[in-house]
Amino acid sequence: MMRIRLEGVAGKRFGYEHNLEVRNPNEAIRALCQLIPGFKAFLASAHEYGLFFQIISKGDLIDYEHLAFGTNEMVLV
Repeated sequence: MMRIRLEGVAGKRFGYEHNLEVRNPNEAIRALCQLIPGFKAFLASAHEYGLFFQIISKGDLIDYEHLAFGTNEMVLV
């Protein structure tokens, strides 16, 4: 079970805390896109409004190459 926190605009719009049975941040984002109406479109168009995201796990920034690494919590900032 992974605890996922959405912060800022994403949290306000889609809920701040989610718990999903996923293994890594990649699966978490994919699951949120499937489960939450409008989340995928929000992520895809956010840059048009000057919004960019970072994924943090256990206090460390997660880069693209490490999205498939396992963790039990993540924060989308």
